[in-house]
Amino acid sequence: MTRRLGFAVAAAAAIVIIAALSLYALTAERPGPAPGASPTTTATLAAAASPSPSSPSPTTSAPASPSPTAAAATDRYGYVVVTGGEGEERIFVRRERDFSVVFELRGVAPAVSADGKRLAYWRTTPGVGATDLRVLEVAVPASDRSVLTLTGQTLGGGLVWSNDGQGLLLATYSRERTVGPGPESCPGQSFLLMLDLATTPAMTRSAGSGGCALLPVAWDRPGQAAAAVITGPGGYATEYLTWNGNAASPISRAPVPRLVIADSVQASSDAKLVMGLEDNRNVLRVWPLLDITKADHVRHPSLIRSAVWRSGPTPPYEVFWAVGQKVDLFRYQTDSSTTLHTTTDNVAIAAARPDGSGVLLTLSNVQQPPPLATRLVLVDVATRQATDTGTTLGGVHSLSRGVLLR
Repeated sequence: MTRRLGFAVAAAAAIVIIAALSLYALTAERPGPAPGASPTTTATLAAAASPSPSSPSPTTSAPASPSPTAAAATDRYGYVVVTGGEGEERIFVRRERDFSVVFELRGVAPAVSADGKRLAYWRTTPGVGATDLRVLEVAVPASDRSVLTLTGQTLGGGLVWSNDGQGLLLATYSRERTVGPGPESCPGQSFLLMLDLATTPAMTRSAGSGGCALLPVAWDRPGQAAAAVITGPGGYATEYLTWNGNAASPISRAPVPRLVIADSVQASSDAKLVMGLEDNRNVLRVWPLLDITKADHVRHPSLIRSAVWRSGPTPPYEVFWAVGQKVDLFRYQTDSSTTLHTTTDNVAIAAARPDGSGVLLTLSNVQQPPPLATRLVLVDVATRQATDTGTTLGGVHSLSRGVLLR
């Protein structure tokens, strides 16, 4: 089914968007997260009740002085950004009002719970890779604790929280590589794991994926359904995997019928719907979690530069998307759209508040000489007021879902 939006959109000129802080790159490069998967026999469950006494607490900076013009409400919100290359990765939680650092972690593949209150990530072992899966309450950084330790030749990959915040769907993979027909190699083994944090100790269930680059998408824990995508060359999703979490049940596979940009595939906060951008970037595909063959095609007259689900009570299902030089709030069920912000700069979506009340944008002016400056602007959904954070950043990657600092 193809749905065409009924509102008029001016055709966008050829635009180059600084995507360093946007969730979705504008080029068709392979996504950065490591492929996933590993058997549970190589994993050691850590005690899920208290922080490890041997684990250092996250580095915490002194709070910045509030800006006199900043609204007090913005002190509640923050965002997660990732910097650094292989072996030097750092995870930062930054305030929304001035993007100052709240705390810093050494690790990779961070994931924020649907309510924005918890952060999961892999702590890396120098010279080895991602081996220690950790969870913390964002408002209490010292709550950082280990929930899963990988041993032997197994490393951690991408992860997502379950829709109820009680578990993690994650990928692990073997260090051994197999060489394929192209320039890229794949892990010798890869697995999809469910880590249930509601049990003590935390319980894992696993199933083999056989995929090369495995990206977890969503886990509807109450509904006993999970999904992931396998990526191929160029960063496109090639297969869509679903699983009920029963170790005795195989993973179901379905081919992705048209090229979908793998790192644009994301689930709504209730994990009932999944969306992804097609390679031509003027079609947003939306489908129920368990059946990609029922995908609905939302066609836009112009290019969709980036898209992020609006968090909060669902349904209704709403999407923030950047098209040309404006950002709209699209209501999926009604095919209606409201423009939140229009600018003369190139715009992309960096992240959204966890309660859906605001969206963080990156704005850049391609007319200026390199290096291009990317400004961070916050738009309040209710008032449509845009506030320039006064921050110019580059070389970082932001998670699409924000966090609650208090």
